[in-house]
Amino acid sequence: MKKSRPKKRLLEKKITINGKRISVYGRDFEELAEKVRIKREEAEQQALHIFRDVADEWQDQHSPTIRHNTSFLTPSR
Repeated sequence: MKKSRPKKRLLEKKITINGKRISVYGRDFEELAEKVRIKREEAEQQALHIFRDVADEWQDQHSPTIRHNTSFLTPSR
């Protein structure tokens, strides 16, 4: 006779990040809320790195053509 394992009771929350649906699972509400917070922070950090890379690339390409009076003293990043 096969031993039956206890069923894992998981909660699921679906969130949308950058147009993609992501399912997050947890055993209780606190764990689920923590995992959702972590997923959102990871997405925010990833978006920040992408913007920073694009801004650096733009500045490297266009800095030589910007006149001194037009350019800012400190970068806005």
